[in-house]
Order: sequence, then C-alpha cells, then structure tokens
Amino acid sequence: MKTLKLLSLLASVLISGAIYAQDQTITMKDGTVYEGYISNQDYRTGKGRISYSRMTRTIPVSDIQSRTAERRNLDTFSPAWQSWAEENNKVEFEGKDKKYLSITRMAIKNQPVRDYYVLVSGSKYYTVFTISDGVDDCVMSDIASIRKKERENTLLTDVDDIVQTDGSTFTGVILEQIPGKSFTVWNKADKSVHHIDYGEVRSIGKARFNNDYSIWKQTPYLDKITLKNRTTGKGLIVENGFGEDINILFADKAGDGMDVRQYHYADILSVERFRNPDFEAIYDIVLDEGESRIGRDSVLVFADIKTLERKDAKLFYLDPGKLSDIAPVKEKDIVIETNTDGIADIYIAKAVTMAKVPVSVISTDKKSQPDSKAKKNKKKGAEPEETVDLLTYSYQTLFESNVDYTCETSINGTTKITFTLPEEGVWFVFLRKVGKCWVISYKK
Repeated sequence: MKTLKLLSLLASVLISGAIYAQDQTITMKDGTVYEGYISNQDYRTGKGRISYSRMTRTIPVSDIQSRTAERRNLDTFSPAWQSWAEENNKVEFEGKDKKYLSITRMAIKNQPVRDYYVLVSGSKYYTVFTISDGVDDCVMSDIASIRKKERENTLLTDVDDIVQTDGSTFTGVILEQIPGKSFTVWNKADKSVHHIDYGEVRSIGKARFNNDYSIWKQTPYLDKITLKNRTTGKGLIVENGFGEDINILFADKAGDGMDVRQYHYADILSVERFRNPDFEAIYDIVLDEGESRIGRDSVLVFADIKTLERKDAKLFYLDPGKLSDIAPVKEKDIVIETNTDGIADIYIAKAVTMAKVPVSVISTDKKSQPDSKAKKNKKKGAEPEETVDLLTYSYQTLFESNVDYTCETSINGTTKITFTLPEEGVWFVFLRKVGKCWVISYKK
C-alpha cells in the first residue's frame, strides 16, 4: 500500500492534464485550499512545493504578526480581485457610483506581507482569502484532493488525460483525484463521468487534445526530472506506469514532435514543473446553426442576392434595399467563423458597380424590361425614370478572382475562413456549394 500512495501522489503531480483558464484546486487535509499546481516533488523526503495564485487558509491568531484593516476603492484593485468581489457579493456601496472593498493587510508567520480578505474572524483563528502569487512547501501525504474544472466546450488547446485499467481506457479529463483512493474521470467518448478505484488503474498518461496543434502548444506545464546521475531538460511526462513494473515515459521536444525515454522511479530523485511559455489557451466560438461572424464580434448574414438576365451574361446583384447586409471592416485580413454546412469552393471577388440602372429593370416581378406604358411615358417627355447603382458579380468575375483563402473546421465544428483583401472596396464571398454569399466592405 505504501507504493500505491506514492504513485497516487505522483500521478497528481505529473499528470495534471488540462489546466487552462484556471489552475487546479488543491485541498490540504488541514482545510487550506490552493488554486495552483504542484511545482516540485522530492521522492527521497516525500515533500513538495505548491505554486499558487489564490489561497484560502485558516491561521492561528498567534501567527499574525501585524494587521491593518483598510477600505479601498474597488477600482484600485486588480481585475482578479474586482471579479472575485463582485461574484462573491463582497462589494460595499456608497451612493450609486462608489464601490469599496474592505481588505486587511497582514504579515503572517513565514509569509510575505500581502492583502487578505477576512472570511471568518475569531478569538483563536482567522480564515482568510488572498489573490496573490506565492509558493508554499508541503508534505505530499497531506494532500486531501486535487480537482479540475470540466473542459470548456469552446477550448481548442488542451491535453487529454488517459486512464487505463485492466479492461478499459478512459480519455478526457481527470476531474478529481483523491490520493490513494480514487479518480473521477470525464470520458469524452461517451461524455459521461466515471469513478475509478485507485487499485484498478494500470497507467495514467496524456496526449494532445487537438491534432491541429502540437502538444507543445497545448500543454500548460513542462516537467524536468532530476535523476541520480543527471538532470533532464524541460520536457513532458507522458505516462506513469502502475503495478510491478513501475516507470515513467518522458518526452523531449523534437520540433513539433517528441523523443520518448523510459525512466524507473527508483532512479528519480525529484520532479519539477514549470509553466510552458509557448502555451496559449485558444478558444473556439459557439454559434447557432447557420450563424456566422466576422472578426468574431460582428454578425455576418447571407446577403439578399438577385439575378439580372442580360443578353451577354447573367449578373447577380445585392438587393439595393438590403445594403445593411454588407459587413464593414477596417482591416484587410479577414477571419470569418461560421456554423454552416457544406463550406467548400469559395470564391472571393470585388464587386462591379453598374451605374444608373432603371428601377423597372430590377423590379421584383418576372419582367426584366420596362413595360410598354413606361416607354410611352418616356416618349411623351415624362420625368426620367428612377435609377439605382447596383453592386454586381458574375460567374466570370468569380472564377477570375485570385484571392486565396484557407478553410478549416475545428474540433468543435466551427469552420474558420481566412483571407486577405488586396484593396479597398466591396467584396462578394460566394459559397458555391451552399449557393449563398456574404458581402464585405473594406475601408481603412
């Protein structure tokens, strides 16, 4: 059982998996709660180190060396403090516009002076919360649980946890780990949560979540192993083996790929973990069926396109009464995201303006020419017929266009189209298979 306890803690350090917008929540047996990660584990002593960005702790009053209560304007705090205060109803109001947060600046034994919010105050103990980067030493066996939030459905960069038992493989996110007892795993194959006893686990590994990105772009942390005879560079522990043949697989970076080596636990002195400077949490966008956006923030609608039959060619034009369908942009580099099926064979062409087209020619009825009455009125010297300028394209202008584009569908089903407009003007983006188009007006 001693080996099982060691390995359960080791798995919590090395296979932390998907840490993206938030860190893990590490709860100690004494009730201290950290949001952070285990940055060091010494195998010889069983001690470790937790790097955190937030902490909740109960402390003896005797450990408080100094404290000063202050009531500060809310806007003087960091965005993290402001969000926390708003979400937890800690904001104090004065009038309609003034907002305050009561904070206590404390010096606590073995801790730097920092701001705390006092959650509970008593004669013997204080329970306090802080948003502040820090590092605390710990004993690994004092960890009660390690939790992670569920993966957001818009996340594109992440690392999958892989939990193997004798009869099953679960790939997804380890939501909770109680050292030496159990794992709670969200399995993406059946989108369900599984509770696994620790004794059933054969190995825990990790793999890239999105095959469109290198794992070195998706992992938020890198590892470094100190062995009895040497120290590895920064890499990634991709598997922990459980049972009789206890070992780990460590990956060194080789371009976007990796070189994997095996090490026995008996040869490992300690493991360190670092934040990965190349990691970036990239998010998709959630769109309703048929919805499209340009530049992520602006809604893009399919334009109302009409047909104009001419002797020499068939022309297509934007309904002059629907100019609001045109999406204005100020940058030449265009990004369109859409939840539309059948995105392929895209043609991007600059609009050709037809000036002073008689309104009767583009009337909504089936006639494409002015009627005889209109002709007679014109001959009798009636007022000139109303005209309109049309934004048009033809099959020829589409096929002769040389605007290149890229089109990719993400793991979450959103299709992203990117291209660069060569000059200012109005542009049609025609989706041949869908038979529809968007209209963009580019002006710096």
